[in-house]
Amino acid sequence: PPLHVVAGNCDAHPWPLTLDHEREGQRFHLVHIPPGRAPHGAHVVLHGHTHVPRDETDPLGVRWLNPGCITRTNRGSPASFAWLTVEREKPPQWQLVRV
Repeated sequence: PPLHVVAGNCDAHPWPLTLDHEREGQRFHLVHIPPGRAPHGAHVVLHGHTHVPRDETDPLGVRWLNPGCITRTNRGSPASFAWLTVEREKPPQWQLVRV
């Protein structure tokens, strides 16, 4: 499958800063630095930047996911990555893996 990438705050590559993507009826907003609020229409915001794992749902029902960081941890968080599984008519499944 194709790889979709957004630029981090220290990347020199000309990747986009944000990317909106739809899979199996779910609308995802990919961004490195998390915005103050989710973009209109997003079901899930996937972000990085803090290096701290996150799986939260805001009062509007938008899910915020961050896999943490596999190399440079922050705020006492262990190294981690995550698997995201998206299936039609099911909530996205998020599995955080600590390294």
